[in-house]
Amino acid sequence: MNGILSRAKKSFFKAVLSAASWAFNESYKGFIVFNSNQIKSVYNRGTFAPNNDNIYSQGGENKNVVNMPTVEEFKNPVRDYELPRLNKSDLRKLGKEDKPVVLKKNIIEKNKRNHPEVDVSEYDKILIDTLINTSEIIQVQPQRKPNYYTFINEGQNDVSVVELSENKDNYEVVNFFKVNKKRIDEYRKKAVKDGGDIIITEREPQGAARLSALLNSDIDNITQIGGKCQ
Repeated sequence: MNGILSRAKKSFFKAVLSAASWAFNESYKGFIVFNSNQIKSVYNRGTFAPNNDNIYSQGGENKNVVNMPTVEEFKNPVRDYELPRLNKSDLRKLGKEDKPVVLKKNIIEKNKRNHPEVDVSEYDKILIDTLINTSEIIQVQPQRKPNYYTFINEGQNDVSVVELSENKDNYEVVNFFKVNKKRIDEYRKKAVKDGGDIIITEREPQGAARLSALLNSDIDNITQIGGKCQ
């Protein structure tokens, strides 16, 4: 029986590649998996956990740390969680070293109370959108909270606030939620008024356009990572 299934899988595999080659009018090389636990997230650091089907799991010696909580863990957190690390190019522009990023149990509970409009099922998307697919980083309160940086994904209207403290072993997410574009503009204006940093991180043309608009306001504390405007 196993031999029949194996031959069926191979036939299916060949058929899919043949169809792809025909569709793109060129030789096509790809991979097909037949079990969900054969896939890992791009945010996994490469230390796979063979006994854990969670696509974010890292394995390693510390069994109390996972790469991204599941929806059930967001609903009922039982520990602190390690998240994907921040982009190194962003950290260089901020003058920060590379450290683990932690989301504490009490912050998850606090977030559910403070932002009931955000469904728990959206938590992982908001965190990945802002910490990994960051479009902008703003130091909104440089005087009162100089270590607090707002990580934004403007295209998704997602925000995470991260404490980037040099005196702690980890960076800590202290808030994450959804906002509208008006609120993002308010963050920028407040940062400019109080002398906070604004870092444009995205490499797409709209990132350069936003930077140009901000520069026209005579702001001298803006940095762009990538893009055409330096």
